[in-house]
Amino acid sequence: RYTREGRLRLQAAYTDNRGDRALHRGQYAWRTQFVQAGLEANMGPDVILIAEAALGDTGMGLPAPAPGVDLRFRTAYALVSWSRGPFRVSGRVEAFDNEDRDGLEEPDGEHGWALTGAGFWQAARFLRVGAEYVTVRAQRPAAAFSGADRDTDTRRALLELRVQF
Repeated sequence: RYTREGRLRLQAAYTDNRGDRALHRGQYAWRTQFVQAGLEANMGPDVILIAEAALGDTGMGLPAPAPGVDLRFRTAYALVSWSRGPFRVSGRVEAFDNEDRDGLEEPDGEHGWALTGAGFWQAARFLRVGAEYVTVRAQRPAAAFSGADRDTDTRRALLELRVQF
């Protein structure tokens, strides 16, 4: 981690859960390892930029060609947020990709992107009003195996009235 107080924070991490993918008493453990990096930058008194990315592998069962799951995943996002007084407006863009590497017939990969926009107003110390909109565009070929559309696109709008006490 590197920090310039009040201006910039950079950090990176590596995780390996050292899971044993072999079968033990009828149960498999997931083996997951990934690297991630992120930054937080104050772009001025009212604007902050946050970004993060991760790349890794996960799986359970014996590696291919044996039956099991073997997946490489990648994701990254960037978020910009502006605030002034009781108001905050934020936008986020994210991309993701899961690459199926087990060689089995069912394709377990997925890829896509998402956009989020949100606004909040702290009306009083105990009351916050907010709105959020999210759209996700994704392709999941395995959905076709169950008769569903491989386009797993979705949208969500959310209104919030939060009372804190």
